[in-house]
Amino acid sequence: MGTFIALLVLGIVFVIFNRYAKPLDALAATLVVSFTVIIYKAPFFQPELLFYEESFILFVLILELLKRPRIAIAAAAGLIGGITHLTKASILPAIVLCLVCLILRAIIQIIDHHKQQKACDKPASPIKPILLTHIYSISVFLVAFLLVIFPYIHTSKERFGSYFYNVNSTFYIWYDSWHEASEGTRIHGDTVGWPDMPEDEIPGFHKYIQEHTPGQIIGRFARGLMILHSAASNSYGYAFFIIMYGTFAALLIFQNKGVLLSRLFNPANAIRLFFIFAYFTGYLLLYAWYTPIASGNRFMLALFLPAMLLLIRILSLAQDHHASVRVFGRTIEARTFSSVILLMLLAYIISVFPLRVSTMYGGN
Repeated sequence: MGTFIALLVLGIVFVIFNRYAKPLDALAATLVVSFTVIIYKAPFFQPELLFYEESFILFVLILELLKRPRIAIAAAAGLIGGITHLTKASILPAIVLCLVCLILRAIIQIIDHHKQQKACDKPASPIKPILLTHIYSISVFLVAFLLVIFPYIHTSKERFGSYFYNVNSTFYIWYDSWHEASEGTRIHGDTVGWPDMPEDEIPGFHKYIQEHTPGQIIGRFARGLMILHSAASNSYGYAFFIIMYGTFAALLIFQNKGVLLSRLFNPANAIRLFFIFAYFTGYLLLYAWYTPIASGNRFMLALFLPAMLLLIRILSLAQDHHASVRVFGRTIEARTFSSVILLMLLAYIISVFPLRVSTMYGGN
């Protein structure tokens, strides 16, 4: 079953990559995903692979929804969001962020409409259709999401007193170690109901703030980020390729400012850029904060597919403008980079992969 899920995930990944990038770029990126992540996960029947794929699809749908709100895309995003939440309950921040971005987009549209009215003698286009499109999209997205998860959250409300009860985000995230959590609410029945403990001993945001200094809070984030970096660096090999893609994308943008900056950083992309920044920054900080309780590759891998998509999208945009970079006196064209990646991947498969796949545990 794990192998079947892995093949299904790879097929969907290639289809999405191919939609937003050139075929060779999509193929190279899919092979990188296959040999540096998926093949290690395939022997295990776990929810992680499904979660990575579902959250990736949701990420793409949200970007499409923020580009142009449509009821069909809103319904699909809500449906996938609900399924993803039932797979692993860590998708809620993305759902909230999407709603916030849609509201911000509507506000920006209203402001732009008023500016257009003041600047032009003739009446601007009606604002009502724009507002209705956003209202319908937000409503459909939220209703579809809630309909999918309703049986689960209804049971959660009856049993735990909260629709979105989760021991990790309710209690464990406010402990300083897994030992504290295991000796705290966990042994007081938090998995079968509200923990049977004095109220002042139950962890929470206000209790944590009162008992920790700003230096301790900042230190927890810093240590967590270092742990995540170490987990990724010493993992299956995906970190190396992300660095290669990221470095080349950064060089393309820096050395071709006039061409790429206008395509990437323009007012039409503002909301989507905000979503992307908040998505990656927010989840990195959340994962970093949670490392005293649990850590491992599964946190960073939740961001791997969205990151790969964005990087190969930049690569394909650069090819549209025949962009290149100069490195150590040599010119490397954007269209040749995926060929270089394929050669690197081949070297990895021959020299590193056999030992790594036979000795490294892929179930973490």
